[in-house]
Amino acid sequence: MVRRYVLASLVVFGVAFVVAIALYLHQSVSYVSSCRFRMQPAPTSTQSTSDYFAFASMVAAREVSLAQSSAFYEHVSASSGIPTGQLIDSTKINPGASGAYFLAQVTDSDADRAARAANGVCGEITSQIKAQRAAEQKDETDALSAELVNLFQTRATLTAQPPSQAGQAQVTSLDKAITGVETQLAQSQALPPDLIQVLDRAGPGARNDDRSLSRNLLIALVAGLLGSFLIVLIGEALADRTRPTAPQPSRF
Repeated sequence: MVRRYVLASLVVFGVAFVVAIALYLHQSVSYVSSCRFRMQPAPTSTQSTSDYFAFASMVAAREVSLAQSSAFYEHVSASSGIPTGQLIDSTKINPGASGAYFLAQVTDSDADRAARAANGVCGEITSQIKAQRAAEQKDETDALSAELVNLFQTRATLTAQPPSQAGQAQVTSLDKAITGVETQLAQSQALPPDLIQVLDRAGPGARNDDRSLSRNLLIALVAGLLGSFLIVLIGEALADRTRPTAPQPSRF
């Protein structure tokens, strides 16, 4: 019985091993290249050390997330030669041990191209974050300046004529508000610059080969055994249907 299935089993094993080797050869080796950058907002005099680190981590995460939703990937795509969609899928940006430090990793089939793309990501994202922070600071300054103008205009209206007792109380409140806004404006303009910079540039990508020929061959062996058993079962089932039945002896 076994001999009739030997050829079919050999064919099954042969196909399984050919597929296993073909899959191994088809899978490309990838390379991972990484760079580090920092996004650390300037501390203020009103923040304690613990408050500052919590604040810095929150701001850094927000700014990096905003930058990633911008069009900077398109610029990196043009300089690295990796299509934009592929670049986004193959790029990971994760915070380090400190919330102000980030690691950008790019995976590609070419080691040098992975390095170019990683350096492009770090360079473009820090430039984008600097532009975001500058725009935010300008918006804050403009808002404080506009508020100050409104306060001065209101005060001028109240003091155009000798104010009443109630009007004088309003003027006093306005003077306090003006002083507070002027202090905020001065503090905002006196802040040291944020620390936004590339810390470590990427080198040629490190080989990342997760292929395993022995694993593929083991799977092929198991598949060949299962296929052979299946052939035997189907063959015997068909043989039982076509095998002539022995005539039953007559009782008379």
